[in-house]
Amino acid sequence: MKRKKIERTLLLLSALILLGGCSNPVENADNPIVQEEKKALLTPEEVASKLVDSLKNGDEITSLMSEHIVFIFKSDDRCDGNTKGTVANLASKSIDFPFKIKVTTDGKGWADKVVCKDKKMASTYEMEFELRKKLTDWDRFEGSKYDKTTNSIEIWGGGASDYMRAFLKKETNQNVIYKLEYNIEDPG
Repeated sequence: MKRKKIERTLLLLSALILLGGCSNPVENADNPIVQEEKKALLTPEEVASKLVDSLKNGDEITSLMSEHIVFIFKSDDRCDGNTKGTVANLASKSIDFPFKIKVTTDGKGWADKVVCKDKKMASTYEMEFELRKKLTDWDRFEGSKYDKTTNSIEIWGGGASDYMRAFLKKETNQNVIYKLEYNIEDPG
């Protein structure tokens, strides 16, 4: 007798759980899941615009990024040549603070020894990169239109030499930056 009562109670509870889970979420606007779904998906263009505004205003950019990003540094210098480095799994919160990056310089600058008295030889070393510090030298913050073929935007700012590229992807129902590239090109 007790066993039948327990089975009926379990069956009744199971039915209530199933019926409760099938309620229309639109009717339950206080439900946090519904509120999350109502949060507007930022278009890539909106992410790009927010990125440019945040950089210009000195705001953090972590909220526009994937949890971990690929960070790429590239520099083309008339004296030292090309310097490149990558951090493949940088915690996005690190981008707003100084961090270390291993770079390689090829030592193949194109300028002569008169212009470049202290030419670097080819080498690999660790350098500190600080985006905030780099941006203090920028005289403008100009973003390109979102490029659908590369899923990226370019932001120009440090005279004719410094610019960034941000690559976007859809992740967890949101467009986020998953790769950030900082470039310095010697305009000489």
